[in-house]
Amino acid sequence: MHGVSGTVSVYNPIVEKDQTSSAVIWVRSGPPDNSNIITIGWHVLPQLYNDDLTHFFVFWTNDSFKKTGCYNLDCSGFVQADNTITPGQSFNKTSFLNGLVINLPLSIFQDPTTKDWWVSVEKKEIGYFPASLFSNMTYVDEVAWMAITTTPLGTRSPSMGCGEFPMGISNHGSYFKNPEFVNDFGQNQPLEKDDGHIYTSKFVCFGAEYIEDKDVGLSVEFGGPAGCNA
Repeated sequence: MHGVSGTVSVYNPIVEKDQTSSAVIWVRSGPPDNSNIITIGWHVLPQLYNDDLTHFFVFWTNDSFKKTGCYNLDCSGFVQADNTITPGQSFNKTSFLNGLVINLPLSIFQDPTTKDWWVSVEKKEIGYFPASLFSNMTYVDEVAWMAITTTPLGTRSPSMGCGEFPMGISNHGSYFKNPEFVNDFGQNQPLEKDDGHIYTSKFVCFGAEYIEDKDVGLSVEFGGPAGCNA
């Protein structure tokens, strides 16, 4: 595979100082203990920004987060080509459950000539990760649409997405719409259920499920409330 894309609903979950809550797309290659990874999406991360706002972010590593990589423009890596949207900037508006919905189209795709990995936000190619950053990323083994929360051991987790479990309703709650990947022929291919699987590390805390709609197509709904034990 050579890329991933999808439209994610943007929320502002409440988190404590040492917690995070995010929704991302990613590409990964290499063994689990030494992976090359690019991640983009939105997160609430007070330790990084000193606020409780939702921020657009990019992140990379070529060794499974051991020594390399960083968020946004905090180290050399991401090359910005369009200043319309800057990694790290906050959102002026976020979604409200059963109300306003802010959708964010995202994609990561490989230039077939240079092999650089481009980031597109709201259909604007804002910059790229040079191929030279990575040791094993001429293609990727895995693409994903994910929501993640973190909290210190022994504390209760923050909410994920809209703060509710999936209800099986199209365009409801927090979701990824139009999930696609770039296949070996360089074509955007819509995700189908048989292409991958839904995985939840702690299903009593958070949920994720496929939603099929004749007008919208396949989407992935996700979320869960705060208060689950870490």
